[in-house]
Amino acid sequence: MTSTEEAGGEHAEDPQKGEAHKEGEAADGDHDEEAHSKPLDLTQFAVTNTLLSSWFTTIVLILFFGLGAWKKNLIPGRFQSLIEGLIEAALSFCNSVLGPEMGRKA
Repeated sequence: MTSTEEAGGEHAEDPQKGEAHKEGEAADGDHDEEAHSKPLDLTQFAVTNTLLSSWFTTIVLILFFGLGAWKKNLIPGRFQSLIEGLIEAALSFCNSVLGPEMGRKA
């Protein structure tokens, strides 16, 4: 006698259920639900959390760098030095990734 027969003849996986899932059919209670959502029309626009946070980040960066470049002095203050340092860091990163020729264009 095998171990499955000793446990009452029950198998770990029912072959009828396995074939239904293999063929891509829904389970017994899932027949009424729609499988896919409909895409938005051209006139509709979905505002998600990701979109809102990217808008907020863009506005903050534009204000930050705009204020840093607004009053340029020959001898920079603390804020202007910070902005110039961030721009140099970004330029250095682009040069290390893209090379010196393409880094300046990016």
